Amino acid sequence: MDRVLSDNAAVRLNATWEDFASHRDFYSGHFLGLNPSIGVKLGEATRLTASYEYAEDRRTTDRGVPSLGGLPLKGFDDSFFGVPALNRSEVTAHIARLRLDHEFTNELKADLTAQYASYDKYYGNVYPRGATATTVELEGYSAATMRTNWVVQGNLVWKTETLGLPHQLLAGFEAGEQDTDSLRSEAFFGTATRVTVPLAQVLAVPAASFGPISRSSRSDVRTLSAYVQDQIDLGDHVKLVAGLRYDSFRITSTNRISGFGATREDGKWSPRLGLIVKPRENLSFYASYAKSFLPQSGDQFTVLDATTATLAPEEFRNLELGAKWDVTDRLALTAALYQLDRNNTRATDPVTGNAVLSGSSRARGFELALVGQLAPQLQVTLGYARQDGEIRSTTTAAPAGRPLAQLPRHQASAFARYNLTGKLGVALGVLHQSSQFATISNAVRLPAFTRLDVAVFYDLSDRVALQVNVENLTDADYFPSAHTDNNITTGKPLNARLTLRVKL
Repeated sequence: MDRVLSDNAAVRLNATWEDFASHRDFYSGHFLGLNPSIGVKLGEATRLTASYEYAEDRRTTDRGVPSLGGLPLKGFDDSFFGVPALNRSEVTAHIARLRLDHEFTNELKADLTAQYASYDKYYGNVYPRGATATTVELEGYSAATMRTNWVVQGNLVWKTETLGLPHQLLAGFEAGEQDTDSLRSEAFFGTATRVTVPLAQVLAVPAASFGPISRSSRSDVRTLSAYVQDQIDLGDHVKLVAGLRYDSFRITSTNRISGFGATREDGKWSPRLGLIVKPRENLSFYASYAKSFLPQSGDQFTVLDATTATLAPEEFRNLELGAKWDVTDRLALTAALYQLDRNNTRATDPVTGNAVLSGSSRARGFELALVGQLAPQLQVTLGYARQDGEIRSTTTAAPAGRPLAQLPRHQASAFARYNLTGKLGVALGVLHQSSQFATISNAVRLPAFTRLDVAVFYDLSDRVALQVNVENLTDADYFPSAHTDNNITTGKPLNARLTLRVKL
């Protein structure tokens, strides 16, 4: 909802409510999002925007089904391998943001953004560790995370010309601090932390509860980044993009149980280089190289242990070649080749789900897409990707040459919508994915699958639209992803969804 207060001020309110369930037994949840904002002109060239976001997410924690004989357990797609009273996830977030935009001239603009956020998360989980033909073993834990962070970011964009060459120069900085408190408790089934129960559509699990705190940690992360990028027009058909970024991370953490404390500081340069060649107005080619890194504490920057405190950051190097051809004004064909090299990498442990060191890896792939209108009433989205990846150095986690986890060699999708009238449209979609390994162990394989979807669209008026989606029309049995070798996500069976959109 938008409301203009005056010539110099306007307010907007975005609100979202979602109540959901699934084919999985005992699964339910809801999401509430509120995002009011106000924009005020502070002069002809200056604008201030303030916003607040509230997010509330409550849902059942569900880690899927175990494996048996190197494949996902069949015949239990609806069965819940947990304890309904304990398996729950709760997240409450408050995010306040303030942004100032100023236009010095038509060629010189700047913006400054400050954000403060608070997150309160609880995660309770009982999950399968493994199964036989007649039994399944369970264990679990609960975790609580309280986190606050602030970020300040500024950018300066300058369009200029030197030596007869047009430039678009970007310079900026980012500074932030994040404080995190984390707690963990193990699940107890009586006095044991693991239990084996008969395999059944509805598990008979003995009384379970979460025990005393087994892990407690606090971490403080301070970051400071500066970056510059220049886009240079080398004539009418060639553009050169060159950028350089410096990131400094300082992570301090304390394990309150063991008393172990550590501090790690890392500072690295991340270059970026790109070339765009446009021989014709509707045809372009590009090549790019980028390097980045991530501290070994992971993207959540949680507690350091005796190992991660001594390890160099994980590095990423990406090479990409691509092309785009505008076949018509409303139909585009794109293609890309890429190679991603990772060093000092980490992967998911096939049993615990914790991170393990896996040395270096390489992934290569090819992507092709056709998007747009083939005819006045026909819209299409066609895509294909082929990818391969392997571990390139032997570690205790995996030998060199082992295929990467959750990297299907082939992925293809086709979606077509035909407008029967100005208000009524129908659509058909097909998604195919080849088999993939659940984890780096390569002990469990997720089978290939093909899914067929249909949809109907109807505009009741200029402000009200109705949409019906029917997914998995053939009721295919499939497993799209996994967390560990025994926490495997089941695909949705035949299902329908009704959506009503209203513009106020």
